Amino acid sequence: MICRLPIMEDLYRSNAKLSSNNPLYSDSFQQEFEESLTKLYSLALEFQARALCYLKKVWVAQVLRDMAKRDEWGGLQEDIEKSEESVKKFMYLIDASQTKKRLEEIQTLQEKDIQWRMTSAQDERVDKCLKKLDICPYRE
Repeated sequence: MICRLPIMEDLYRSNAKLSSNNPLYSDSFQQEFEESLTKLYSLALEFQARALCYLKKVWVAQVLRDMAKRDEWGGLQEDIEKSEESVKKFMYLIDASQTKKRLEEIQTLQEKDIQWRMTSAQDERVDKCLKKLDICPYRE
């Protein structure tokens, strides 16, 4: 997960601005996404810090703490999983928005291409018609 976080951040933070009619929604979405990502980072760092402290202790103390369940690793792990799911939901929305935007661009390009082809075909028919009419030169 630690390796994925910077990649997710690079990929999605720049694209978190949704193309919405209301910029307020877009700004709010981006802010919530960044807060969610920051929370995930902080939980990952907390997990690493706890793991480091845990590994620095004497093994007897580790066993006693594990038996008493004083470290609450399960709760921290659940928080990390919930936070990661929250970030993934934002990522899915960003992906959907980007996909919709690209599909709209493709549709626009296709419509322009169809229009150009129709205009081009019509121009060719007009040229053929004019060539047929221009069989004999005009004489006075």
